[in-house]
Amino acid sequence: MLISDYNPVALGQIDNVTFLRGINKVSKTQIFQEMYGYYDAILSDLRYFPVPKIDSEEMDVRFGDTWYALREYGGKRRHEGTDIMACNNERGYFPVVSMTDGVVEKLGWLEKGGNRIGIRSKSGGYFYYAHLDSYAPGLSAGDEV
Repeated sequence: MLISDYNPVALGQIDNVTFLRGINKVSKTQIFQEMYGYYDAILSDLRYFPVPKIDSEEMDVRFGDTWYALREYGGKRRHEGTDIMACNNERGYFPVVSMTDGVVEKLGWLEKGGNRIGIRSKSGGYFYYAHLDSYAPGLSAGDEV
């Protein structure tokens, strides 16, 4: 059977018992357990949107859904991030705030990411902030944030 042959919408609404049985079966697979661990490490520590809210009726920030979009600078590769920009397009307009508590693991310049910071959360998730205008004064690798 091809995926195109399967139409779950044609089956109608699935009752809760059938749905829960399916979820229970899937949740016991090795791949589900592995992926659950990854998502748990990332999502369990999230505390804050990385850009502070400004009291204004205007939209403060915008982002493009460019996850896995093709990038060709420095060789063909895929974009593994979400770029968040100030709507006024002014560099350094917003401070970037870590989404989690953690430890600064990497800090400095990279050709493809510019000024960047990598923060390791308590659950092991790694949060990478790139294309930064500047850093907080005195911030160094090893600092807790």
